Amino acid sequence: MFPHSDKVVHALMFGAVVVAMILDYVRKGGTHLLRFTLFSLATSVAIGGIIELLQSCMGMGRSGDWYDFMADAAGAALCAFSAPLIARFFK
Repeated sequence: MFPHSDKVVHALMFGAVVVAMILDYVRKGGTHLLRFTLFSLATSVAIGGIIELLQSCMGMGRSGDWYDFMADAAGAALCAFSAPLIARFFK
């Protein structure tokens, strides 16, 4: 791979979480898309932070990495702002 490719994977994974949440919300007929987009963004970022904190406490060869957390948050944010546009096609 290439240097820091794991950060790209982190961004894609947490962006996919946000997109999946938003598309499911739209599919179920949700009416407050902006509010739910912010909720899904906050949820994804919180999960990423909790995972990194737990990894730093495990002591099993895993370490919490703030750059992983920033990649999680960046991927979630990018997809949170693009998912509503994608969701319009599914209405």
